[in-house]
Amino acid sequence: MALDAPEAVHTLALLEPGLPNVLFSSAEFAARTAGVGALYQAGDKAGAVDAFARAVAGADYRAAFDRHLPSGWFERWVADLDTVMLSDMPALQLWSFTGEDAARIAQPVLNLTGAHSESYFREIYNVVATWFPQAENDVLPDASHAMTQTNPKGAAERQARFFASHPL
Repeated sequence: MALDAPEAVHTLALLEPGLPNVLFSSAEFAARTAGVGALYQAGDKAGAVDAFARAVAGADYRAAFDRHLPSGWFERWVADLDTVMLSDMPALQLWSFTGEDAARIAQPVLNLTGAHSESYFREIYNVVATWFPQAENDVLPDASHAMTQTNPKGAAERQARFFASHPL
């Protein structure tokens, strides 16, 4: 949207965005998510969700999510897995965003990573820091890639400070 309608975007808060060129070139990400598709195809949606969540939010994701999300969150994820597997993931594989695209974005950028994020998400954070020299780069404590679930208060406070420092 910042490229297509820059007049409609005042600021960007980037919380480890899923950059395909980083994720899909990571051997670690490939290894950690390799079984997700097979579990899904075999009809084990709960197993697929669990494997994917471990890859993106860490092995202890359930404890953190249980503290911050309403009951039944896991079952809703399982129920919504078809959308992720049949729509979101294929779209992500087709999407491209490059340094040249980033260079066309002039808005203020918050680049936030979780202190406990996996290495492939920290790589995304580093790429974003390189692509956006105007970015405010920060590390959120007690958070994984799923920052808004693992440290929702910290994520909200950091974003609020960023937005307040760039008023409309």
